[in-house]
Amino acid sequence: MNRTRDDRMALELAAIEGARLRVQAGANLRLGPATPPRLARASRMSAETGAPLAAVLDAMAASARDRAAAQRAVEVAAAQPKLVAWLLGALPLLLSGVVGMTAGAWPTQLRATAAGRAALWLAIALQAAGAVAVWLLLRGAHRAAACATGPGGIDDDEVVDLVAAALLAGRPAGAALRDVARHDPVRGAALRRAALAVEHGRSVTATGAAGTVGDGDTVVGRVAEVLTQAGRLGASPVTALHALAGQLRADASAAALARAQRLPVLLTVPTALLLLPATVVLAGAPLLLRATSVLTG
Repeated sequence: MNRTRDDRMALELAAIEGARLRVQAGANLRLGPATPPRLARASRMSAETGAPLAAVLDAMAASARDRAAAQRAVEVAAAQPKLVAWLLGALPLLLSGVVGMTAGAWPTQLRATAAGRAALWLAIALQAAGAVAVWLLLRGAHRAAACATGPGGIDDDEVVDLVAAALLAGRPAGAALRDVARHDPVRGAALRRAALAVEHGRSVTATGAAGTVGDGDTVVGRVAEVLTQAGRLGASPVTALHALAGQLRADASAAALARAQRLPVLLTVPTALLLLPATVVLAGAPLLLRATSVLTG
């Protein structure tokens, strides 16, 4: 699964870089079913608003490179914990097999009696639960490398970059927010409320708390706050928005690295509660059954 995600990121970056070269050469950008969603949305935004496609693709390429670098950093940080995790997952079977075969009571003895079968099923359940827990922890570490995604499926940093793209076309701040709302239907209501607030010069709470124009969406609130402040100062918000998008990607990368570095500690939970008990049951049950058989024999 992680390799598939890496391949998808590589293909997306290659498609964006190819599109940049075509635009720089003056060729038309052709979209197809295999076009990455980010590239398709950027192209539509450029066509709708008149934003310079080259500048939009430059921002997209920077975003793709940042996300690919974050994923690679997580892969490196998680490599050793990943190896340890799978070794821990295999330990119950290996250790119990060695102990049981040495005692001459595994696995035949476990299958031969009701107590043995109960111990075997208990160990299988513990082992399966431990393997699933380890897999979920590893998957969570890799998924954290991606920038936070809103309910409409568009990453937070992409929303910011799309607003900046509309502003590059000379669109007013409120109109730019409405332009992006058309590409993010679920976030659309919050974006349109933010557009009204910006147009009326109202202050926007960047925390996106319930009841604000951000309607619980932190990123919409932060974008609207940047636009409001820029309007009051008479400055262009494009640079600030690109910085915000970069900050969102950096935050996602830092969170992913922190989670990867916590993996060894997190893995102690399924190890102590599931994998080690499975090992004790699988290794100890044959010995106990053998001893019982000898004593009663």
